Amino acid sequence: MAFDLDAAGAETEPLEPFEFTFGGESYTLAAEPDIRVFALLDGEHLERALALLLGDEQWERMLASSSTFKGRQMSALFEAYGKHAGFDPGKSEAN
Repeated sequence: MAFDLDAAGAETEPLEPFEFTFGGESYTLAAEPDIRVFALLDGEHLERALALLLGDEQWERMLASSSTFKGRQMSALFEAYGKHAGFDPGKSEAN
């Protein structure tokens, strides 16, 4: 019998989207990351992972911000998001 991944995902309580602020603006990340995000994190493509998580509209808004998004902020964001979504951004979930 094949393992039913669709059923396994349905058995857990849905998470709330992850919200954060930057430069006085609010942003929302999906409650659970797309599998492509893990591949990008594993390859240390943090900016591409964040762009995928944010989607086009929010990513363009962040890029247009007059605030500077620093490396410490990127690390803090992925750490907090990882705790929220139940993964360790320092380790690939695909491995």
